[in-house]
Amino acid sequence: MDTVSTLPAANRLLTVTELAGIPVEARVPYCYTANYGKIQDVPLSYSNEDLQDYLCDQGVMSARRLTTYTPEDGGKVKEVHRRSVILQFAKDSPLPKRVTLRFCSYPVAEYVGAATQCYRCQRHAHISRHCNGLVRCKVCAGPHSHKECTSKAQPKCANCGGPHPASYGGCVKKKAATLARSSEQARGKPPRRNDPPPNPEVVFTNMKDFSQKRSSQSRKATGDTCADVTKRNVGSLLAHRIFQNHHKASHKSHRSSTVVTSFSHRNMTG
Repeated sequence: MDTVSTLPAANRLLTVTELAGIPVEARVPYCYTANYGKIQDVPLSYSNEDLQDYLCDQGVMSARRLTTYTPEDGGKVKEVHRRSVILQFAKDSPLPKRVTLRFCSYPVAEYVGAATQCYRCQRHAHISRHCNGLVRCKVCAGPHSHKECTSKAQPKCANCGGPHPASYGGCVKKKAATLARSSEQARGKPPRRNDPPPNPEVVFTNMKDFSQKRSSQSRKATGDTCADVTKRNVGSLLAHRIFQNHHKASHKSHRSSTVVTSFSHRNMTG
């Protein structure tokens, strides 16, 4: 993990194509360049197209209403539209504090989204294109594709072992991975060198408990293991090395840029 202090240095790092004779590809991670906001209590009468038309002059590039899918008897799935809307803004623009929709003003909250999940091994924090793990069924956790699954009536999570598919949004492992992604993006930098090592046996499902635990461990200043949820303990199959320095020069001068270098072999940590 390398850190640079200026934007020109980060740009030079992006041109790197080889390290110690190993071909690499440097890029800025999507989670650090995506710029999404969330507004709530939006009337259901507005379609996604309506929202896009009304908000485009306020910097909104796209609008998507959140939707939940509830299984019903007979194998049918009920689609339920929610009153929360995700707005996409340009990558180099600051997130506005509010947007106006007709005669109403809505506060805009930063939106990170659920953790990335691999459709091959069902683990989090990477995608199937970069996965060398074994194929696992998202329904029963067996060594086969979900399309070939014959145990759909008895689901088993490939991550936590619970009685639900690996794609279930309420899975504690999925919540932990989402929390880790949110925490990483909020901090915009790697864990400090004096942070205690992560404990994969403890999972936090909300940011309040996570922050309280970190504060408690810092005050004690002991060598005890801290339940610090990071990408390292929720996604062990990362196939890239992170060169990180989170810098948004357009609106936060003291942040740095993040660069990811993908390797052709297993992940190496710096």
